[in-house]
Amino acid sequence: MPDNDIMTVKELAGFLKIAEKTADRFASEGKVPGFKVGSAWRFRKSEIDRWISEQEQKRMKYDRQSTTRRTAPPDLADCQ
Repeated sequence: MPDNDIMTVKELAGFLKIAEKTADRFASEGKVPGFKVGSAWRFRKSEIDRWISEQEQKRMKYDRQSTTRRTAPPDLADCQ
């Protein structure tokens, strides 16, 4: 799939390997970058790829910090 492709909620869910309902909720809550066309959510693959990289960076930062203190890991989707 080229980086400039636009994905539906169903395609995003498949790409992220999550339930469609979860993908729709993440979009509605602003946890993933997307935009609406009428009432339907759409997502640019390039923005989702960037978002994934940001989530990985947050996880790496947390992992480095957690070696010095014991806390529960954050819900990375809430870190948007």
